[in-house]
Amino acid sequence: MSSSTSPAIRKFSFETVFDAEGAIVRDGAGFRTQFSKDELDAARAEAFEEGRKTSEREAAQALSLLSQSMRALLDRYDLECKTMRAEAADVALAAARRAADVALEAHGETRVIAALEAAMEMLRGSPRLIVRLAPAMIAGIKTRLEGAAQANGFDGALIVRADSDIRIGDVTLEWAQGAIAHDRAIAFGRIEEIIQRMLASSNPEQDQ
Repeated sequence: MSSSTSPAIRKFSFETVFDAEGAIVRDGAGFRTQFSKDELDAARAEAFEEGRKTSEREAAQALSLLSQSMRALLDRYDLECKTMRAEAADVALAAARRAADVALEAHGETRVIAALEAAMEMLRGSPRLIVRLAPAMIAGIKTRLEGAAQANGFDGALIVRADSDIRIGDVTLEWAQGAIAHDRAIAFGRIEEIIQRMLASSNPEQDQ
């Protein structure tokens, strides 16, 4: 059994080194083995400054990424809030429409009489007033309309007409100079326009 010989460890020297042909490979004079305290301090300061700059760049990059992430998160939150506000407004508006339909089906005559009485002040001098109603309301309300007109000093001709385009509880008053329509569809259309403007605003609480 042959024993392997370990390669000889050659101590590094700072001498001039020649190749096989005698050319200088390394000049030992170019190596320094000692440095002054000022040189060491300068080297440490330079290394510290380079490390500081690197840390600042990395911190700036991290802050930039964090800012972008926060902006994306806030944009998503704002979009979700707008979606929730829009959905809540749709639900509330649908509930209000349903409540109005139920109330007017049950108390539509009261609304029609109130609309007529509110308009009488400017209609006293009119020679004729046409009241347009849903056909199902004519029989039950005609006498009440005539009584309300007399009680409010209206001495012109009161004409009550059925209109299939008008829903129960809605009413249109027409006279020579104009007309007034108490129509829930028009009213809710205006409410919806206001809600849409509010939702589109950057500060809906202030607009409200």
